[in-house]
Amino acid sequence: MAKRKSLSQLQKAAKGAPCMLRLKGCQAGPENETVVLCHRKGGGMALKTTDEEAVLGCHFCHAKLDQKLYGDTYDRAWDNALGRTHNYWRYKGIW
Repeated sequence: MAKRKSLSQLQKAAKGAPCMLRLKGCQAGPENETVVLCHRKGGGMALKTTDEEAVLGCHFCHAKLDQKLYGDTYDRAWDNALGRTHNYWRYKGIW
């Protein structure tokens, strides 16, 4: 059995953070336990971007992005969320 990779500082900091994706229907408020660090697909099978290129997203928004239900708005939503995520990390002194 493969050894599980430990969580990074940014992954740990996602717990209780606000959702930065904020897609239509987002139900995440402050102290949301469903928020995780969402990684964009990295261009190949099972490849993901680094934690520094990931965004904070609630379960609802993460699922919608994985299902590709937002089509053309995906890139804009991701870019906006990435900026908000980086600002949040700076504000919290995480990054």
